[in-house]
Amino acid sequence: VIEGIDNNAVTPKWMAQRLQRASQQLHSPVVDITNYVLLELGQPMHAFDLNKINGNIDVRMAKSGEKLELLNEQTVSLNKNTLVIADQKSAIAIAGVMGGMKTGTQPDSTEVLLESAFFDSIAVSGVARSYGLHTESSIRFERGVDFNMTHQAMERATELVLDICGGKASAINECVDSSTLPKLQTILITREKISSVLGFDLDPSWIESKFKFLGFNITKKNNKSWAIIPPSFRFDIRIPADLIEELARLYGYDKIPVQRLSVDANISQTSQSKVSFYVI
Repeated sequence: VIEGIDNNAVTPKWMAQRLQRASQQLHSPVVDITNYVLLELGQPMHAFDLNKINGNIDVRMAKSGEKLELLNEQTVSLNKNTLVIADQKSAIAIAGVMGGMKTGTQPDSTEVLLESAFFDSIAVSGVARSYGLHTESSIRFERGVDFNMTHQAMERATELVLDICGGKASAINECVDSSTLPKLQTILITREKISSVLGFDLDPSWIESKFKFLGFNITKKNNKSWAIIPPSFRFDIRIPADLIEELARLYGYDKIPVQRLSVDANISQTSQSKVSFYVI
């Protein structure tokens, strides 16, 4: 929560330019800041007008037929399979998709509640499309968001709001259920596998240095293999081949030696070559 802000302040030129270059429309400073943090850190955020919220905040499934007017002025009839952010009276946002008009920030807003959350892609997937919506937040959550980024994004957004709009920030309130967060998977990669895919041997010390350079956590190692846990933001690293691709990229595709294939091939003559052989 940030109190005593001036939401009539001017969005700094450097931020406005970066948002416009990313095809983002400019709104109020607080909304511009949440959009900027999305671009900078990849973490969707939302700002609520605290004075328009009734009671405590809850994350729940929508009630069948519950209605919500969204920030784009579209009123939707929610179904019971939609995850929503709600106060004690009604839904105030579709989780991971778009906020509601009633609790949205306005130029005269002086107290804001910033939200930085992680929503599982399964919970968000298809929800936006079911209501005819297509937002930056829904795209990010459907494709994957780093669950370890929420706190950093909140700190960054708070810093920018205080710098641009003034005010006083409260402590960050966190609610985390670690048992439901994605589990980082360990990938076992061997020197033999790397050599068989690339077609040549890499120095083990070089391999290990590059894994560390990429921020991979090496949990076990010996002379023949490594057990690797990729960072939480590397959704593209799932199998040994993904690790080998990273090594090839860092080594340089142009430096990979060209080798002839050593295979026994019995290539039969084509009909045309046979005809040419017999034609005098």
